[in-house]
Amino acid sequence: MKTKMVFLAVSFGVLVAKPIWAQQQNVDPNLMVQLEQRRAESDSEARRLTGEPKEVWLLRKLEIEETIDQVKAGQPVDPKKIDQILSGQVNY
Repeated sequence: MKTKMVFLAVSFGVLVAKPIWAQQQNVDPNLMVQLEQRRAESDSEARRLTGEPKEVWLLRKLEIEETIDQVKAGQPVDPKKIDQILSGQVNY
């Protein structure tokens, strides 16, 4: 029982601390605004469409969200991937 409590406490601490670590990174605010705009556009298109086109826009939105998370966490992101997102290209 004590092991479970310790495990839960450590897990909770990691989950709480993760956003704090992500916020400590220097992030270009202009880049984040542009990525957020592209995510909003993808979400809007995905809501408007049905079938395969909708799936394409949902995949694009997911890719943008993953890129945003990587940038916020200070992880390296391929510049080509960012350029592709900002240019509005859909390659699915």
